[in-house]
Amino acid sequence: MAVDLGTANTLVYVRGKGIVLDEPSIVSMNTRDGRLLAMGTFAARHLDDHNWRHGVLKCLFVGVPLSAVSNVDERSDGELLRMVADYADERKAAGREVPADAVSLLEARAWGASTRTST
Repeated sequence: MAVDLGTANTLVYVRGKGIVLDEPSIVSMNTRDGRLLAMGTFAARHLDDHNWRHGVLKCLFVGVPLSAVSNVDERSDGELLRMVADYADERKAAGREVPADAVSLLEARAWGASTRTST
């Protein structure tokens, strides 16, 4: 096995299997224009809640799909949902489209909360 702890991605190679892991080390940014591209599992494990939430929100701001954010389902909490809901309200008030990922996150969490309270 070989591990490459690169500045952008972490790669793990296993003989006979090839590369079994290739993901952003913490956050992946485009070095040409500074765009945020993804947040990996290292970020999900090591960023405190406050900084992780702001990273998720930044992903929404710049159009990074939430599928590129590791552990978004596990780490989402009430504060993140409040932040995303405020962001969505601001977008609506300005006559702008709300990113589909924001809508999906809010709907999934609202559905999950409603099913938990009804049992």
